[in-house]
Amino acid sequence: MSSLKSLFFFTLSLGSVAAEVYHNAIVDRYFSSYIGAEDILSAHRGLEYLQDSIYLPEHPRRGFWIGTERFCELFFIWNPIGETAATTQHEVFGHGYRLRSLNRDRAEVAKYKIDVPFPYGPGGGSTSFRYNRKKVTAYQDLAVTAAGVESTAILANRLKLQWLQRGDIDARESNLYINAEHDLTNYIWITDSHDVNGHGDIAEYVHDLNKTYPHGHLTVSSLKRQAFVNLLDPFTYLFYLRLVEICG
Repeated sequence: MSSLKSLFFFTLSLGSVAAEVYHNAIVDRYFSSYIGAEDILSAHRGLEYLQDSIYLPEHPRRGFWIGTERFCELFFIWNPIGETAATTQHEVFGHGYRLRSLNRDRAEVAKYKIDVPFPYGPGGGSTSFRYNRKKVTAYQDLAVTAAGVESTAILANRLKLQWLQRGDIDARESNLYINAEHDLTNYIWITDSHDVNGHGDIAEYVHDLNKTYPHGHLTVSSLKRQAFVNLLDPFTYLFYLRLVEICG
């Protein structure tokens, strides 16, 4: 499993090198969510550039086997890359960014865990950190907890803006976008409504928020109902239409 994980990160690193041809990578002091989104998109576009420079048919091809080939390419290659990239944004440039923005005497990242993505592994990830509970405020704690889904929302938004600028949607970015745009939605729906001890980002956020505001009444169940509004995102359906067009 570790060799597969190394392969996915090597692939992203290769894309980062190629991104110098396509888009410049940028940094800031704390490696914020915005910087992470730009660099991840640059790495992904770099990989697209590499593929196009190696193999790009002169004329569009159609047919059952061509569609099957494209589907397998997306499912077995680009989807795992997109999931790894979105998870990295969530953990490193989400939770990690908020922790880095605090003084080290308050909080510090211990380690990140990025699991091998589907269909080669379970996918997902986690961030381990150390807290000085006497110095971290409740609001800082809430900011760290919410930072993961906040960062993936930023990644999805940057991707949408770039599509609008280009006037085109690349199917190879489908899983990257779906994972980023619906990270919050999926996280809410998989959270146990009866978990009152705060296991997981969403449950922990609800638990801490209600402790901070004693008269609070936010529940995971209410969030699950409200999360349906996220399905109104038009780019989600444009993507599925694009996939049908590419693989059809």
